[in-house]
Amino acid sequence: MGQQIITVMALVLLTIAIVGANRLIVESINTRMEGEALHLAAGIAQSLLDEAKSKKFDHKAVETYYQATSEFTAATSLGPDGTEPGFSTISPDVFPFRSIGNYNDFDDYRNYVRVVNTGTIQGFIVKATVTYVATGNPESATTTRTYWKRMNVTVEHPTYLKKPIQLSTIKVY
Repeated sequence: MGQQIITVMALVLLTIAIVGANRLIVESINTRMEGEALHLAAGIAQSLLDEAKSKKFDHKAVETYYQATSEFTAATSLGPDGTEPGFSTISPDVFPFRSIGNYNDFDDYRNYVRVVNTGTIQGFIVKATVTYVATGNPESATTTRTYWKRMNVTVEHPTYLKKPIQLSTIKVY
């Protein structure tokens, strides 16, 4: 009788130890994956910013003379024009990203959505917005055409990012 109680208690203690060890392993893996997701999300956001900054300031911009802001696209018309595909949450851009070859200016990325899969983590959701910003205050969006446009990029992941990663850049004519 005494040996049975000791055996049962040993089994209970062993079970508790195994469950605790498994929980530590799972938490360690989740922490590692969250760190990896943060690193990847920052790289994904920066990659989209670099891609957009490599494009012209505005599809109406020319290099031969200094244009008046009134010659640029109106703030309400920023985004892809009729010949360029739009990408949204309903139909996001997926690899190979068609924005690379189809978008020719910075503001084409207004309301742009992309899904990025990496070798280790799948399903990053990337969203971009583009607005004109006040020359003296680049944090302030404006409906007036200026020589400055701001792009905000947000990267989300439903499992591994508790908060979205946000990066932004300014493109100046």
